[in-house]
Amino acid sequence: MSNQNGHHSWPEKVGIIDIEIYFPSYYVDQNELEVHDNVSKGKYTVGLGQSKMGFCSDREDINSLCLTVVEQLMKKRDLSFNQIGRLEVGTETIIDKSKSVKTVLMELFKESGNHDVEGVDSTNACYGGTAALFNSVAWVESSAWDGRYALVVAGDIAVYAEGNARPTGGAGAVAMLIGPNAPIVLERGLRSTYMEHVYDFYKPNLMSEYPTVDGKLSVQSYAKALDKCYDGFCQKAEKLYKTKGRYALVVAGDIAVYAEGNARPTGGAGAVAMLIGPNAPIVLERGLRSTYMEHVYDFYKPNLMSEYPTVDGKLSVQSYAKALDKCYDGFCQKAEKLYKTKGQICFTLKDLDAMLFHTPYCKLVQKSLGRLSFNDFLRNSGSELDEYKGLERFRDLRLEDTYFNKEVEKAFVDHSQAVFEKKTKPSLLIAKEVGNMYTPSLYACLVSFIASQNIEDLKGIRVGMFSYGSGLAATLFSLHFSDDITKRSSLRSLHDSLQNIKLRLANRIKVTPKTFTEILKLRDTTHHQAPYTPIGNVEDLFPDTWYLEHVDDKHRRTYQQIKKSCIQRNGCITKMNVMNCESTKVSEEFCKVSATPICLSENVQLV
Repeated sequence: MSNQNGHHSWPEKVGIIDIEIYFPSYYVDQNELEVHDNVSKGKYTVGLGQSKMGFCSDREDINSLCLTVVEQLMKKRDLSFNQIGRLEVGTETIIDKSKSVKTVLMELFKESGNHDVEGVDSTNACYGGTAALFNSVAWVESSAWDGRYALVVAGDIAVYAEGNARPTGGAGAVAMLIGPNAPIVLERGLRSTYMEHVYDFYKPNLMSEYPTVDGKLSVQSYAKALDKCYDGFCQKAEKLYKTKGRYALVVAGDIAVYAEGNARPTGGAGAVAMLIGPNAPIVLERGLRSTYMEHVYDFYKPNLMSEYPTVDGKLSVQSYAKALDKCYDGFCQKAEKLYKTKGQICFTLKDLDAMLFHTPYCKLVQKSLGRLSFNDFLRNSGSELDEYKGLERFRDLRLEDTYFNKEVEKAFVDHSQAVFEKKTKPSLLIAKEVGNMYTPSLYACLVSFIASQNIEDLKGIRVGMFSYGSGLAATLFSLHFSDDITKRSSLRSLHDSLQNIKLRLANRIKVTPKTFTEILKLRDTTHHQAPYTPIGNVEDLFPDTWYLEHVDDKHRRTYQQIKKSCIQRNGCITKMNVMNCESTKVSEEFCKVSATPICLSENVQLV
């Protein structure tokens, strides 16, 4: 972008322009799962706060989830894929150690001819989606921005081995359109991150979808990260714009080894670290870089138990040359064009209109909101003490000594109940119905919150966002919503587009716990099988869903899309299905917002 004088004007109010969510059509009822698992009544529904859990058959994988949600968002916005300049995926559902989900998504760009799309995948447990969001916002705000939108995709399939952790699973994907003048803006300089090395939740068995979990350590790590992030966030909020900037550190490292043969001599190993900051001796030129990406199986690592890649030597050389050509051409075009146009506050939860959390299970979120209230209590004194009447006995406690203190937990959950009901509970609709989506979890909460509010209640609000990924990485940041809620405003458009969430949830297919267990066993058995053709029923998928068609003997995956505007099951057409029939005339009674299906005879045609 440039102004009338030919000087660059960089974007303002960068943030989320639109958001879309996808969750699978299957779910299991947690009440029924309690009976099936022979556990005490309420263990999952009350103890975890969960109602239902979404899951995928063998017809869906991480690639198909992301393909579906990206296309849904693009269609909703009526955007051309040429309008996207960056696409980054956050996921911990790894089906290839080398080839990113992002490159598979490039298949959607093929028809447009747009291969100049930056970004790859970000991975660290449930934190990858937030890393992708930060990277994409930074790109739009940076010297490299070329005026196009960024797309952030967060997707995962969360499944566990049989046992206590299984009811905390879930699946889904969220896509966010990032750009300037957004209705939801990331507040500059107002985020706090905490990271450390810990084995609370990890996936060392690369042949299985199931994680290794230390339950007690996982809860402690989540609480510790929340404490640290909230403390840092409050400090930054209190002295916003007075904080001295810090450096960034970029590290790139790999061990490249090959099986015996022609490729082995091309191996190597090493790591590089780079210090990034202002006034540098080596500077990246503003607006002068070109990217080319496409979906190709030239070099990939589908065997998760081996360090060795699968390589198509000829295709690899060809792909390298093609990418070089495309990038150089784009670089030259951009270069030619470029050179032609030459008082402190005491911050508390009161300062947030809403507080959203990464949600492994809903009960943890309520406890976490209570924990932030405990943080406020310890950080503040004087006039604020009146609202903490009866809690003074906890004044001398240290945060790190209270991770498993049930008395403190109950006292501050009770104390913060009204705040929870207003500022957090509205964000838990999807989490309660679908479960833990991993990387999309926090952003599914954002979708739920927006969908549950009246548009007037979104005007100019500030929303706190706590992102957490085991291992661990965590950040607390804030979003500022636009003041413009007029009829044609982008915030109203975003809000209105999410009003079908409850209907979509209601139109899923309930599966018995027995069938649920059998499907997960099938996924576990065939997770990395090649060749393999999935056996799940594609007729059970939502309209326009992408699904896995086949895995060949070289682990290359092919996908197809359900191309139909209506799905009829057993002669029964749900209202959601009818509302998706773009070219079909239907009576008003079909389109009433209700979850109850309208049953027709098998031969009835909609005209």
